[in-house]
Amino acid sequence: MNIQYTLIRTNRKSIGIRISDTGEVIVRAPRRTPVQEIEAILHRHTKWIEKNQQRAAARQAQLNNLDREQTEQLRQLAKVFLAKKTEYFAALMGLTYKKITITSAKKRLGSCSTSGSICYSLYLLLYPDAAVDYVVVHELAHLVQPNHSEKFYQVIQRYLPDWQARRALLQPAYMRNPLEAEE
Repeated sequence: MNIQYTLIRTNRKSIGIRISDTGEVIVRAPRRTPVQEIEAILHRHTKWIEKNQQRAAARQAQLNNLDREQTEQLRQLAKVFLAKKTEYFAALMGLTYKKITITSAKKRLGSCSTSGSICYSLYLLLYPDAAVDYVVVHELAHLVQPNHSEKFYQVIQRYLPDWQARRALLQPAYMRNPLEAEE
């Protein structure tokens, strides 16, 4: 298979492969790595690349189905819904946060700054409630543990014992539009 990719040469020591939101394959490699070596690694990872390109395409298709009005409705719904969820879980966890911001990030569904500000993507609402709960608890857990260490996941485990199953729902196959009536 001939994989189309963008190559970025850097001062790094290893080769990294990333699939962009649009499905583009981006390879970062040490400056002197031969192209043959890069392409051999791409060939070994063909299945992973194809799977992640399919996920990116599915996510893009879902996001492209929203018109401007629906996106704005989703933003307003996210402001209320995610604030309530965050308030609930913060109280449960005995934590306080500074503020919540809703963004239109298409890939990063949540983030937490060291100052205690939490950002959520309005697109988080396209996922099932169980997945939303996971993202909320994940971001709040960063107030206790700012990294993704074992201790961080222990914090999540304490409040969501099934967190791995919830995280697994953050796939395009589980996306739905909460603005459309269920049939």
